[in-house]
Amino acid sequence: MSHFINIIEQFLSIQGESTLTGLPSWFIRLSGCNIRCQYCDTAYAFAGGTRVSIEKIIKNIPQSPSFHVTITGGEPLLQPGTPFLAQALLERNTRVLIFTNGSQSIGKLPKACIKVMDIKSPWCETDPPKTYPGFVKTPFLDYQNLNLLTKHDQVKFVIRNHAEFLWSLEFLKQNELDIPTDNIIFSPEASLMPPHTLGKWILDADQPIRLGIQVHKALKLDPGHGK
Repeated sequence: MSHFINIIEQFLSIQGESTLTGLPSWFIRLSGCNIRCQYCDTAYAFAGGTRVSIEKIIKNIPQSPSFHVTITGGEPLLQPGTPFLAQALLERNTRVLIFTNGSQSIGKLPKACIKVMDIKSPWCETDPPKTYPGFVKTPFLDYQNLNLLTKHDQVKFVIRNHAEFLWSLEFLKQNELDIPTDNIIFSPEASLMPPHTLGKWILDADQPIRLGIQVHKALKLDPGHGK
């Protein structure tokens, strides 16, 4: 049975985020997203795209051991064919990353995939508060996903100001994640948060958190060629 997926674009570039930052990756960007983050740099992936069979997608990927494959969006898990695409890639002995916003169950994905799950703050669709108002649950996360993370999966928090930083620390305190601390990434929002400021906050907090700078932006690659 053939499965079809709406594709926005495919390209070879440098991995801009995750613990594989800086490595070559073949990107498959899928169409559709259910969250409207204020800082989104790929709004062109909200809708549209070209309907393509998984067989054709696989066929068009260059045969090379020099890069891994990244499935991103949009939100890839909104498309029923995504788990089948991931499995087909794994059967090619390809390392597969899937970037997800955490709102859809990751339980449908093959365990061998590396899931890079965004933990969205409660204010991701609006301006963050100027001062930390205290912890509230985020409505943008399927909390069951926290129990489905494996040792090679990763979580990422986008930080725009100190309030979101404190919220993210409290989230980690309230939800023990069964992943290595090396796989917990705080990433500064490029237009609002200087990386050195976030780095200082991480040091002051005395927490084993990875500072994740978006390398594709440092290299001046456009949003559609390196995330």
